[in-house]
Amino acid sequence: MDKPQYNAWATLFRNTARAYQVLDHIDSSVTRPSDVDDELWSRLDSIVLTWLYGPINEDLLLAILDDKATALVAWDKLRALFQDNKGTRIVHLENQFGNIKMQDFSSSVAFCQSLKSVADQLSSLGHPVSDERLVLQLVAGLTDEYDTVATFIQQSQPLPSFQNARSMIALEETRRNNTKKSGTSSSAVLVAADPAPTAASHSSFYGHRGGR
Repeated sequence: MDKPQYNAWATLFRNTARAYQVLDHIDSSVTRPSDVDDELWSRLDSIVLTWLYGPINEDLLLAILDDKATALVAWDKLRALFQDNKGTRIVHLENQFGNIKMQDFSSSVAFCQSLKSVADQLSSLGHPVSDERLVLQLVAGLTDEYDTVATFIQQSQPLPSFQNARSMIALEETRRNNTKKSGTSSSAVLVAADPAPTAASHSSFYGHRGGR
């Protein structure tokens, strides 16, 4: 419950159900196939229930488990756990979205993924985040090191898509990391090639050049 994984999981689950032609077991708007009798439908429903119960953690399982429930009932219970109190959730997610900063993450990938994850949750609650707003929030959350690429993104007409902006940030991050590595490597080479002079070397040098 404390991790924003439901929307991604639900999307993958629905795709699997669609591939195996059992989407009607979790979506009441899908018509039940006419060639499936009650006995077969009941067996398929048990299989879908097994799929549904399998990957969720114990707390969620105990919250929705019912020996008389169909797959659709269990699916709706699980969805309600994550999507009830819509207004409160939207306010919470909006605050979270506006406070996502790159400095709080280990990489630009993690930063961008956090933004996208919260935006997806808002969309699932009927409060979609436009791609333009996603890009602007991405720019607003960057650290000062990325001022140049942030300015370029902001001044582009039209604004790049979120995918393109994310790629620009990742490319800049790679460039900066490579620059840091190259600088460290060069310094190490210089130190190894030019050791600190010893007293003996000073004496030898000045002794040899003393006539001058």
